[in-house]
Amino acid sequence: MAWRCLLYLLLGLHLSVAAQPDLDGGRRGLYLRLCVDEAPSAPWRVPDADGRVRGRGLEFEFLRLLAEQSGWEFRVLLRPWRRCLQDVRTGQVDAVLGISHTADRAEFVQFPHSNGQVDPQLAVRVDQYAFVAPSASKLRWDGAQLELPPGAKVGVPAGYSGAQLLRRFGAAADESSRTAEGTLERLMQGQIQAALLPRAEAQRLLAERTQWAQRLSLLEPALPARAYYLGASLEFARRHPGRLRDLWRDVALVRDSAEYRRVLAQTP
Repeated sequence: MAWRCLLYLLLGLHLSVAAQPDLDGGRRGLYLRLCVDEAPSAPWRVPDADGRVRGRGLEFEFLRLLAEQSGWEFRVLLRPWRRCLQDVRTGQVDAVLGISHTADRAEFVQFPHSNGQVDPQLAVRVDQYAFVAPSASKLRWDGAQLELPPGAKVGVPAGYSGAQLLRRFGAAADESSRTAEGTLERLMQGQIQAALLPRAEAQRLLAERTQWAQRLSLLEPALPARAYYLGASLEFARRHPGRLRDLWRDVALVRDSAEYRRVLAQTP
């Protein structure tokens, strides 16, 4: 799977919600309010039978190992991604999981740095965006230039950094759906003319929905890999600079650990 190849590339770089327990390593005293996107995105966040995310997937396995390693108690808040961004901006949560770096996010989120630069060696994971379009589409993508029919709209899940990537190509982003699945449904209905989605999630959805795979194509090449971090609110970073640096080091230790590698190997 492409997501696993990207994770191994990164390795080489060397819940306070209803009916959901805290992810706790057993050493009390340090707790962190952590916002996690409530939208399914396998293998990171796997939905239950009713379609809701409650604690299954690689992100939650990672947090359990991180709690054991660091001693932090993670009080996970599952919310829409845009709400996570707003809450970390206002300090309603201490941190957000799975956030990629952009210039505007850096104004209200503290990312791990080394030598004055955001440090991908302290990231939780890496992933890529990829375009999805109808097989008969006139959209053209060569890895550097994007050509769209006049008036075409490209769907991106609401709040995702893919919207900023689209603007670099001069394309209009449609953020009407919160999920990759909803974005592809809009594409199938002709409400948008293409989609820009996390590649692993797009692959999974096309593999599961044969009727979609018959009409839609995942375009190559994918966009360059992006690092995804545990990003802290500026207030939390101001109050706990040393502990935050230690936590980021623990992120890298867990990501590179033999136990997490075993979890990855067992994940479809």
